[in-house]
Amino acid sequence: MYIITEEPLKDCIEEMKPLLLEHYEEVAFRKDKIAFNPDYDRYLQLADMDMLHLVSVRKEGVLVGYYLSFITINPHYMDHTYAANDVLYVHEDHRGGTVAYRMFKYAEEKLKEKGVAVITVHMKNKLPFDRLCEARGMEAVETIYMKYIGD
Repeated sequence: MYIITEEPLKDCIEEMKPLLLEHYEEVAFRKDKIAFNPDYDRYLQLADMDMLHLVSVRKEGVLVGYYLSFITINPHYMDHTYAANDVLYVHEDHRGGTVAYRMFKYAEEKLKEKGVAVITVHMKNKLPFDRLCEARGMEAVETIYMKYIGD
């Protein structure tokens, strides 16, 4: 059975690290130029400021997925609090059922309880989950292009 819940980042960050690396390996942009190097201290600071929200998915106590969002007042729309998804992931061994849908639903419910009015989610084109977003009533609003211009 899967347990989907909110967790403080500080309580599961060490357990998240291997999953974050797997996630990076699966979907990252320009891995030849942009190394996996999260600023965990910054994440913990944002969590301490109540600007980060984490939903975890566990099976038999083992972390198998997460939905991490940044919570902010949008400078363009100061009457609304936004939850901008940073990373979301379900380990490939646990995909294909309803766990991702239930994770999204739970995250949405908890974010609403926190006063969030708008949720934004992004995905990599090479691993799309449009059907999941549409099933949760989300609308495709923007397209993002990226180009590496570093050295």
